Amino acid sequence: MIKVWCILVLLFGLGSRMNGQEQVIPREILEHAEQAPEFPGGISALKKFLYKNLHYPKNAVKSNSEGQVIVRFVVETDGEISDIAVRQTLDHWCDREAVRVIQKMPKWNPARQNGAAVATYYEIPISFQLQ
Repeated sequence: MIKVWCILVLLFGLGSRMNGQEQVIPREILEHAEQAPEFPGGISALKKFLYKNLHYPKNAVKSNSEGQVIVRFVVETDGEISDIAVRQTLDHWCDREAVRVIQKMPKWNPARQNGAAVATYYEIPISFQLQ
């Protein structure tokens, strides 16, 4: 009887409510993993993707904005991209363009820790240079 009760608590306790609010179990996001996440096709495919999809914003060209935007995001266990954040800003237009391109990315190959897929942070520097 005690075993049955423990199993029921474990099964139903995860979605239980505390004081009328749903209990949220925090997810773990690693800074580094044994095997880093990878864009499908590797770094060269990532560079091609960025080159093909990144557009220099017209307002940034008019204001002669040049430099780098660093974008950080999470590669989830299923390869989806989430929690996109600009870590180093250039200007409003370039920041928005960098985030737009990251949002457009296909699923990645997730990071692995002890053989299991894990969520990890990943940072990409995106350069904006006028010709």
